[in-house]
Amino acid sequence: MKRTGAVVAAVVIGASVVLEIVYRHHGHPVFWWQATPVFDFVYGIAGCLALVLGAKWLGRAWLQRDHLYTDEDEAA
Repeated sequence: MKRTGAVVAAVVIGASVVLEIVYRHHGHPVFWWQATPVFDFVYGIAGCLALVLGAKWLGRAWLQRDHLYTDEDEAA
């Protein structure tokens, strides 16, 4: 199952890179990143990783309680 998912992800990433290079917009780019191939893909992956890792950190640092918080109240 993991191998199939990795193969599918590699094929999708490869196809995305090839299609972005082949079907590039040939107009005048306004910003430097619009002329860089695969920038949107890398930026999207980095953004997703930042959101997931940030949410995990926030959950561990602030949102989750200790697993023994009710035992302390009963002992008092």
